[in-house]
Amino acid sequence: MDSRVRALFLSTLILLQIGICINKVQRYNTNIDFLLHEAGGVTSAPKRDYSAEFPSLKPSSTTQQQSRTTQGLNIVTGTTPKPQSPKRDYVAPQQPTTKHDQKTTSPQQNITPSPATHSGPTVKPTLSPKRDYVAPQFPTLKPPQQNNRQTGNVKDLINFYDNFNNNNNNARKPSYSSILQGSSVGTTVKPSITPKVPSFSSVVGGSTKASSPTPTTPVHKPTVPNSGKNTPGTVPVLPSTIINNKNQGSASTIATDAELQAISEELLKKDTNNAARHVTINFQEKTSSSTKEDKAPQPLLTVASEAWNIPTIQKFLPLLDNYERDTLVNEYVTSQERTEENAFMDAIMSTTVIRHLMNFLKEKGKVPPDPAKQRDFLKQLWFGLYSRGKGKISSSGFEHVFVSELKNGEVSGLHNWIYFSKEEAANRVNYLGYLKYVQLNDKGVVIKLHFNQQGVDKPVDSMFIGTSPELEIALYTLCFVTREGDDCRLKLANQDVNILTHNFRYRSKNYIGSAFPQI
Repeated sequence: MDSRVRALFLSTLILLQIGICINKVQRYNTNIDFLLHEAGGVTSAPKRDYSAEFPSLKPSSTTQQQSRTTQGLNIVTGTTPKPQSPKRDYVAPQQPTTKHDQKTTSPQQNITPSPATHSGPTVKPTLSPKRDYVAPQFPTLKPPQQNNRQTGNVKDLINFYDNFNNNNNNARKPSYSSILQGSSVGTTVKPSITPKVPSFSSVVGGSTKASSPTPTTPVHKPTVPNSGKNTPGTVPVLPSTIINNKNQGSASTIATDAELQAISEELLKKDTNNAARHVTINFQEKTSSSTKEDKAPQPLLTVASEAWNIPTIQKFLPLLDNYERDTLVNEYVTSQERTEENAFMDAIMSTTVIRHLMNFLKEKGKVPPDPAKQRDFLKQLWFGLYSRGKGKISSSGFEHVFVSELKNGEVSGLHNWIYFSKEEAANRVNYLGYLKYVQLNDKGVVIKLHFNQQGVDKPVDSMFIGTSPELEIALYTLCFVTREGDDCRLKLANQDVNILTHNFRYRSKNYIGSAFPQI
């Protein structure tokens, strides 16, 4: 009896469980199976394996109780549970809530899922609006409270500087606009303790006034626009672009006659390599340019051997045999001749005469401040080759002025006493007499003379006698840069000496075509 009752009880229990399972299968809707799984109603749904890629935060005890209550209600009544977005659970660690937020905000307020649809198994949740709050990663700067005006142009910048420290009456700095306008009213400027260096023109002009800065009123120099001319402060160009600039440039770049006379006197005083004390001049009789009669049977010059030992003259002598006199014969500069040119340039660039000249030209904006570029300037001016006819590269400023050329059967150039004395000693030059001469005290002579070279007559010629090569190059360069093609009135030993220079333009470059003294 007991075994029958037990078997009946077990069979009844099995049938009851089967009925319950069938009832559950009938009551569950496959369209919302994923949602019931998210609410806790199904523990073994196959889609649960996919959600493992999105781990969720451990819910609080309050949330678990509410989830269980909701789960029970949903199973009994058949209502659709409100799912939580799986992606929301995944990104929540990037936006943790503070303790204050946990106290004041419930989980239902933090997450607002979209209503479930029964058209498919997939539900697209709506992300929380707080997900867009990424501003803490990019903090914004607090705008300055003292100036709420928008900026963006130069006028606003000027106004900003004008109003800066407006309430500080003790020591207000000059405003940006007042600096532009050159005004110093209402400003206090600390005077500079560095004295202003006197300019070259004020020194040579004999000014004795001390140039010291005014402690209360700053001096604002006007800005001169660069119009393509040589102005102070700009980097001057090499002689390839030098043109006749005697009437160009601002007042500070134009060398006045008084400045030229002052610097020429200074250059003569600084001529330490002067050889006049070693030269004897035999003028003999005066002649004219129209007669070929020899009024001077004896040589013009007698030079002591000490003159050839002067440093710059030593470097000058090897250059005299480097040239073809005929302008229709090309010049080929050998490496040895280039070495001799460089040695001569190095020798004269270290003299006080050339350095004094370059300082003056630099102040006038005619040469660069770099000594190496000044050397390049001078070398191109004198040793650059050009053609005097028929495309023959056969001439240079140095060859024409300091040596001699033969052009169209006539003697051209030859304005140097060293070369003249060497040619005279070799019986290649015959001095016929003088036309005029001017003594430069113990520094030498300027002479106008008549001679012939190798049977070719030159009725009028002029040259310095006894002066150093660097002094002659300095005087000719000074006049070429400041008075090219015009009279260059100088003072030498208180004597008036005029120098005339000519430009020779070849292939867009400017060279010295000729330079000689006039008396």
